[in-house]
Amino acid sequence: PALSAPVGRVTTNAGPYYANNEATSVTIAPTGASSVYLYVTDLDVEDRYDWVYIDQCGDASCTTYTVLSSLSGYVPPGAPLVSSTGFMRVRFVSDYSISYSGFGAIYATEEAVSCPGGGAEGTVLTGEWGLISDGDGAYPLNARCQWDIAPSTGGDAVLTFASFRTEPNYDFATVRECTDDPSATPTPTPP
Repeated sequence: PALSAPVGRVTTNAGPYYANNEATSVTIAPTGASSVYLYVTDLDVEDRYDWVYIDQCGDASCTTYTVLSSLSGYVPPGAPLVSSTGFMRVRFVSDYSISYSGFGAIYATEEAVSCPGGGAEGTVLTGEWGLISDGDGAYPLNARCQWDIAPSTGGDAVLTFASFRTEPNYDFATVRECTDDPSATPTPTPP
């Protein structure tokens, strides 16, 4: 079955290493989407023997497709792969020996709000869902990014970290729960 939520995660496996002789695929077909953005969060597969293919599909059946990217080896996070049709497929093929940690990615129907160079301080996110990113690849030195999350529906804000890595003891991410009064001091949320 196709993934139909507006945002989600795709991985090669649930364990520490993927299986040998694997050939799997998942179709991403979010309801009503005109585009799909795929953000690779981690990719470590046997170079030139195991492959992840990202396809732009003509429809949810993906009988017609164009290969957007063929990935093998170690690939750091970077710019998103974009399907302008609203349909995407991720295929994974491994050979008979040697396996690594595999592949992980996040998909969404909207581009992530990012903070390259620390320029997004004070951005207010009002959608029912979304992605926040520090930009392509490694985050910039001396970056200071701030996003205020205030769903326009008035519901709770739920924050889930799909991928998170900073320099220990030097770089930090802080999540705070704020009151309705913008001049009030935010209260830290316990971990």
